[in-house]
Amino acid sequence: MKTITEIPVIFSGKFPTNFSNNLNGWNFSLEELIKNKSKILTLDIDLGNKCSLNCPHCFRRSVVLDKVDRKMSFEDTVLLIKEAKSMGLRSVKFLGAGEPFENPRFIEFLRFLKSLNIIPLIFTKGHIIGDDNLAKKYNHQYGINSGEELVEELNKVNASVILGFNSFNKEIQEKMIGGIHGYVEKRDLALIRLINAGFNKTNPTRICIGSNPITYENYNEIFNIYQWSRERNIYVIVTPTMVGGRACDWKEITPSKEKLIDLYIKIYKFNIEKGIQTKEQLRIQLMRELIHVIKLHVVCI
Repeated sequence: MKTITEIPVIFSGKFPTNFSNNLNGWNFSLEELIKNKSKILTLDIDLGNKCSLNCPHCFRRSVVLDKVDRKMSFEDTVLLIKEAKSMGLRSVKFLGAGEPFENPRFIEFLRFLKSLNIIPLIFTKGHIIGDDNLAKKYNHQYGINSGEELVEELNKVNASVILGFNSFNKEIQEKMIGGIHGYVEKRDLALIRLINAGFNKTNPTRICIGSNPITYENYNEIFNIYQWSRERNIYVIVTPTMVGGRACDWKEITPSKEKLIDLYIKIYKFNIEKGIQTKEQLRIQLMRELIHVIKLHVVCI
């Protein structure tokens, strides 16, 4: 399997006993949840809707979202965050619907979050970080003129980054972002720049790979990507596609339930063998996920 050779292994054997199986700002321990009952600890938000990519599995229905009527203003979003902070807010996840780094006010918002000591978690495809011209285009007003300077800013605001990463195979990866040539080189450079800046040197780590969605084309790569990433202290998200938005047309490319179960068993077995998770932690996690599914089922009914 082709990999990014510039990124060295950190954990070659058992993971250290104090290893935190988390992405900074992503999850909260059971003790934290109990202690902060009725508080808002995290929010998922959109900030802008521009995106120059064309991913066929995107949860938005159209590439063009400029004419959306019900959009919160930047100022309203700031007020919402301030109110949530008074209720315990500790982190904010930027999920879309656009590419966050194509929003010219994104850095301004990240600096605002830093002033409130709120951790930003940023879902990105990485092409802005990996392209100096694009990094300058969207951020020159902040004195940022390259991808490396953009990464320096992300360090300053204590951001965690979730980088879309579907495949090491160039042909498969380009297909999964809409057939845009030259993207893979930018994505790889983005990851290298984040690693060089020390995003995987913390515990918990501040860098994550989002290997989703799982499809027939990248299924055989997913475990190898998972293992490669974890050994370099990179958190990993592995999920099938959401049947919504443009992804409705992709639902038939999802591997069977049996294949998905086999994949997750392989991942959990690796975690236990390496000391990333214990069997007891896995049991508690699965119980919490089961309760969540039951609640969703009740709501749907």
